[in-house]
Amino acid sequence: MKLLITLRKISDTSFSKQFEFTEFPVKLGRESENEIILEDQRKIISRSHAKIVDTDGLIQVMDLGSANFTYLNGERIFPNDENLLKSGDIIKIGEYEMDVVLEQTKKDIIPSFDDQKTMFFSSPFDEDMSKISEDIAKLSEKYFYDESPLKSEMLRVSVMQGFEKLVSSDVSKILSEYFATKFLDQNVVHQIKRDLPSVTVPPQEKPKAKQEIRSIYQESIPKSNTDYSFSSHFSETVDIMLETVIKLIQGFLHFRQEFFGVTIYHTIPTGSLKDIKDFLFNQEIPAEEQKKRISLIKEETQKLLSHQIGLLEGYRTSVTEGSQSLLQSLDPELIERETASKQTSGLDNLLPYAKKIKTLEAIKQSYKKYISDPYHLEKKYFRPPFIKGYQKRISAKNEMNEY
Repeated sequence: MKLLITLRKISDTSFSKQFEFTEFPVKLGRESENEIILEDQRKIISRSHAKIVDTDGLIQVMDLGSANFTYLNGERIFPNDENLLKSGDIIKIGEYEMDVVLEQTKKDIIPSFDDQKTMFFSSPFDEDMSKISEDIAKLSEKYFYDESPLKSEMLRVSVMQGFEKLVSSDVSKILSEYFATKFLDQNVVHQIKRDLPSVTVPPQEKPKAKQEIRSIYQESIPKSNTDYSFSSHFSETVDIMLETVIKLIQGFLHFRQEFFGVTIYHTIPTGSLKDIKDFLFNQEIPAEEQKKRISLIKEETQKLLSHQIGLLEGYRTSVTEGSQSLLQSLDPELIERETASKQTSGLDNLLPYAKKIKTLEAIKQSYKKYISDPYHLEKKYFRPPFIKGYQKRISAKNEMNEY
């Protein structure tokens, strides 16, 4: 990730400096050893005031226990707490403001493949089916030019004779399922007989009449209640599973955009069910591309698994660390210290309880703000540790990605 910082000075509108970083941490403070030196003669800014770190791909800012605090988008951040940065954020230290821009580098971008090409799992039967397809094409041409008045009936009988030897094989089941769901009217014919009876027609004998051949064909129509709807059921099941995968991926991309402020480059099409089916089941791609796309599918499913596990870990971290940060924000001693750092009146020095009263008022104001704006509470105290726990878990080794 590339970090771009524009340094501005509130008291001098003409002051502006540009910084670019790809290596972390980036230290901020008065000392010359810092990557971003914040000159301050009044010494409001600490020598080592804050730093920006890269935690498992997350760019975060951390106050190093400075005397006068660090502010992110107008909100004070607590010492040694990691606060996620995204493009558009503003860090304020003393009279300096820093505009943050995050850009992906080439090594952050997952290489994408041509989504128009699709993947098909290599089959050992492709060559055989290619030959069968050629023979059927020749048969279709012969049937077209044949002028016999009963050619359709004769072809049906020939088909039954030709497949007679396959009636007890697994291949016949698959072919029956395919032709039943592909061509037959499902409202009329939804069942096909498992074992077609043998139909014997002498090779040289021409059919005597149309009615005679029709009766032979009708005897071969299935009379059992065997259900061959597996193919249709399987197709519907696959569609449901693929639609679920699409929604999970879309949800994952939306999550990354909202919580991390970056666009993730995905490697498989997720626009519609048709897109992903074309991606998976088209036969017109080379074997090398098939291997690549199988690998991409595995990567995407692994991402989804890691994402789900990361959500659980993020929740756990958010509950523990977020609650601790929330309670720390209401710590009377810390609030009293912050109140004392601001300008005080002579009355505060004369009345010993004046500072205590101001501290109590500050606590009341914080409480009212939390109650009236739950989103602020979530964003400030619970979201950062959630993201921290989430990112830590999904960055772990694959063998750790288990519930």
